[in-house]
Amino acid sequence: MENSISNQIQVQNTQQLSARQLQGLNALQLPDVELQTFVNDAIVHNPVLTMDPDEAAPPPTLTCEDKDWLESILALPADQRYIHHNAPAGDEQDIRDFILDSIEQPVSFQSFMFQQLELANLPDDLHRAATAVIESLDDEGYLKVPEADLIMNTQLSPHLVQQAIKFVKTLDPPGVGAADIRERLLLKLAREGRKNELIYKVIRDHLDALGHNQIPQIAKSLRVSIEDLNEVVDEIRALRPTLDFKTEEITMPYIRPEVIFSVKGDDVIATVLNDRLPSIYISRSYKKMLADPNLPGEARTYIQGKIRDAANIIQSILQRQSTLTRISNALAKHQREFFINGPDALRPLTRQHIADECECHASTVARTVDNKMMQCPWGQFMLSYLFTGKVKCASENTEATTNETGMVGTNVIHTAIRNIIAQESPIKPLSDEKILQALLQQGFQITRRTVAKYRDQLHILPASLRKKFE
Repeated sequence: MENSISNQIQVQNTQQLSARQLQGLNALQLPDVELQTFVNDAIVHNPVLTMDPDEAAPPPTLTCEDKDWLESILALPADQRYIHHNAPAGDEQDIRDFILDSIEQPVSFQSFMFQQLELANLPDDLHRAATAVIESLDDEGYLKVPEADLIMNTQLSPHLVQQAIKFVKTLDPPGVGAADIRERLLLKLAREGRKNELIYKVIRDHLDALGHNQIPQIAKSLRVSIEDLNEVVDEIRALRPTLDFKTEEITMPYIRPEVIFSVKGDDVIATVLNDRLPSIYISRSYKKMLADPNLPGEARTYIQGKIRDAANIIQSILQRQSTLTRISNALAKHQREFFINGPDALRPLTRQHIADECECHASTVARTVDNKMMQCPWGQFMLSYLFTGKVKCASENTEATTNETGMVGTNVIHTAIRNIIAQESPIKPLSDEKILQALLQQGFQITRRTVAKYRDQLHILPASLRKKFE
């Protein structure tokens, strides 16, 4: 067998995105809260960017890369803003600062646990073991680290580590230090003095069977009536598996809409909010430095590069807002009936449809709407909520159809499934096959697998788990 080596030439088209294009795509997909972090990081790493309006020397829209580009940036009036928002002025700003400074900072969960530990005055070794246990708690207060790992990390005896775990479980809030949901519920009930009640026994011995709706078997095992067991099951469903720690609510991130859709008469108006965008400028001080003929060449090149980077950042943010405005206006047009009449009037709409109208790529639409919130007369939704698939429907009586003959949005199917299940008998819940037959009678042309998928999306249990026993 002969070995041979041959050279072949292949011509292949590839597209490589520039740093400016990648930066623009990154800014486009960021929600406004993360965009603030993006801008703050840029200011830290680029001395040319400033938030001081007295230093402003804003750039124009970037259209070329020739040598006149820098001069055109620096020639603009310094009193013009490039990206800005309306900030409170004068006394209003002083009052706002006073209120914000007066807000007491919430105590973190871990700090709250350590405060209790210090008040306990434990022996040194037990204190060290309890400290390791508290540090091993996850964000929800569960202790999922194996006991053997704690023993190895602390180099303490197993008995001491076990004592520390038991101690942590006695701290507030009730349920802290549990290994799983079962133990957390049991810890909460024990703290309330309910260890001898039926609910404690059901959770301790039959929680898995309860999850599979095996009510008759549990009742037989506990020698109680199904009626009494159903009352306990309703109580278990009302229990909270989370910790009752009030400062958790304070530390939750605030989700604010970026687009407001308002209805005025027969018109739907989309307004993109810019008030969270920080005021950023290109520093005028660097213009003076570039005007100095004695400035070293390396310094001049460095400043020119930083100005170009700063202009790209500002331009990418402006492009983000412009793209978001165009897509929001298109959504206001195509989902007009939704904004006027409510969720049942949501029409089938794809990202490609909006992309064609806005003359951009479907991936651009996806980046623009993902992780961004909107507000409308019907509440707050993710922008992506306005995009919905379509299903064939033979019934002429079905509302919310589009211009495409016989097509309805998946939201219409969701509503139909929800209504069908709401009318079922709790003792004999409808299977997915029977729900399918009811939908087919209404003219919806789907499959049983699609029914199961939509039921899962609605967080509705299958028939076997919805069944009630008497």
